[in-house]
Amino acid sequence: MGPNLFFSLLVITVSFLPIFVLGEQSGRLFTPLALTKTFAIAAGALLGITIVPVLMVYLIRGKIPKEDRNPLNRWSQKLYEPFFWFVMRHPAITLVTVLLLGASTIYPLSKMGSEFMPPLDECDLLYMPTVDPSVSITKSKELLQQTDKLIKSFPEVVSVHGKIGRADTATDPAPLSMIETVVQLETDRDKWRQRDVNRFFSDWPDWTKFIFTKTFWPESRPINVQELKFGWQDADGTRHPGLNDAVSFPGMANAWPFPIENRINMLSTGIKTPVGIKVLGPDLATLSRLADEAAAAVLTVPGTLSAYLSAPPVATTSTSTSTVRPRPGTG
Repeated sequence: MGPNLFFSLLVITVSFLPIFVLGEQSGRLFTPLALTKTFAIAAGALLGITIVPVLMVYLIRGKIPKEDRNPLNRWSQKLYEPFFWFVMRHPAITLVTVLLLGASTIYPLSKMGSEFMPPLDECDLLYMPTVDPSVSITKSKELLQQTDKLIKSFPEVVSVHGKIGRADTATDPAPLSMIETVVQLETDRDKWRQRDVNRFFSDWPDWTKFIFTKTFWPESRPINVQELKFGWQDADGTRHPGLNDAVSFPGMANAWPFPIENRINMLSTGIKTPVGIKVLGPDLATLSRLADEAAAAVLTVPGTLSAYLSAPPVATTSTSTSTVRPRPGTG
């Protein structure tokens, strides 16, 4: 029993190799999960060869039926045995098939880039616009109240909780130009607004498409998070505005990340949007010019929602000292 448990643990550990080789954000997020499961299986294997046999002596009584008397075992063996003997009789075909299946992953793997991080729907949103750094306290409070009120007007939003400026902690040196609003969404997606879906039977009479609409292909579905954020357009041209349209104010660059995703991005790069450009150098005037050119170039890329220039302010001297405090850039 010992070797069998060892090889079983080895097979499961090998299946986690794709997770163990992940790096950056995805590695830090998923590697602890794979390690935890591997350690749990190792502990179970250790108990299986130490404690379990002793407990079987004390707890198992009576006559134990054979495995082949169980109808489920017999059915599974009949299903598995033909494949097993085919593989044993044709090892060359089996190896070639495995190699071809492995080679089929080369092309999609080349399109994944250097980092794998699937989008996770966190069921909440974090509204983080960037406003002009010279905004006053009064104006920043007014913007926070207006944006919270507009966001709360959407039926998919349960509650909003906004913060502007620095919290009462030295670890969050946020300026007044940084707004953070946690948007709690309705967890029951059936309560979200519905959007019409054009099916192949949409033009049929109602009595002919009843079986389709009541089984697999309904003609409407709840809107998704992207449509909630940026709106959608029906087939007849009707435009339904989203959250970004409602809180689109002049001089504000909106960002709608998920809360956990945003914290990971800011801890890793200092940038709170999915895409950002950092320009480094000693000359502030050159940095400002290059940042202007980068922002103008990014706005020409299809799919760009907004580009906000966030360069370090030029230092001014009012007394015997001067301070230059760079702020995180946004893309």
